[in-house]
Amino acid sequence: MVEIQYFASNGIEADVLDCSVAATDILNRIAKEKLLPIKSQTFDVKNPLPFPDGYFDAVYSHMLFNMCFSADELHFIFSEIILSFLSETIMTNPTVRVGR
Repeated sequence: MVEIQYFASNGIEADVLDCSVAATDILNRIAKEKLLPIKSQTFDVKNPLPFPDGYFDAVYSHMLFNMCFSADELHFIFSEIILSFLSETIMTNPTVRVGR
């Protein structure tokens, strides 16, 4: 959540998807209190992304890649997005499994 607040406080509009109702409620409250350009919603990553045109200027992910998705599942989740990097945790932490 800290990263999203940082992005939004620096003029970046953020559409946030999280699996936690509590997290989205907290983030929506913070966005309203601080007048930040954040739209947050609860989302199950096994479903298609809820954006009709599938266009993004950037994608930031915290912990998603650590959840051990297969390459096919990642392709489904990010059908139109080219994955150009993985989180530092996966790249540097030998205890984190990538894929199945």
